Amino acid sequence: MLFEQTQSEQRNFEQNTLVWFNENIQNENEINNIKARLRSIINYLRIFNDIDECIDYISSNDTERIYLIITSIFPWNVLFRKLQL
Repeated sequence: MLFEQTQSEQRNFEQNTLVWFNENIQNENEINNIKARLRSIINYLRIFNDIDECIDYISSNDTERIYLIITSIFPWNVLFRKLQL
């Protein structure tokens, strides 16, 4: 995971989760700006820059609807094969 989440950010009280995978983001100010914008759409947001952590999170979750945003050059087909979608 790119940045640690606060205690309130770690618990999901919704059935929807937005997962954002971007292996190239480094700027914390940019992350915070984008997080604020995305939270206006959905409250629970997880950000990953490690593909294995992202896949583990998605794979371990069977009760929530997960919406995935991929904003990197990581090949889609590799991600989908790993997730077996």
